[in-house]
Amino acid sequence: MNKPVSKHVKLALTLALAVLPGAANAAGVQREIHFAPGTYGASYGGTVRGYNYDSYVFYAHRGQHLKVGVGQQPLTPVLFHKSLRDAVNMEAYSPALNRSGDYILPFDGRYELRLLQTRNAARSGRQVPYTLSIRIW
Repeated sequence: MNKPVSKHVKLALTLALAVLPGAANAAGVQREIHFAPGTYGASYGGTVRGYNYDSYVFYAHRGQHLKVGVGQQPLTPVLFHKSLRDAVNMEAYSPALNRSGDYILPFDGRYELRLLQTRNAARSGRQVPYTLSIRIW
């Protein structure tokens, strides 16, 4: 009876080790966003390849406005916060945005903005350069 359990444990460990390196490589670049004194925005450049994503971390207060732009690139900006029920799609015309294209931040604290490729572009392994513009006020 111990042998089948042992085989299952070995299989689980093998699968975990096979999956974890891929998950660790999912993030391309992680940057912390800081604005110059007296400004409310900044621009960052980068490149996303395949299923990887670039991550931008910032701290903000409830009620502040967030505006994000990546131009015409096939990238999807997605916002995360520990208290959000689900990630927020920050693409232009997303229903999460107000009429001005801003997102009103619902919580104080640390947010993470990830730039992901569309599924078709990621599948092809394309390398997509971008310029991210971000404003918080």
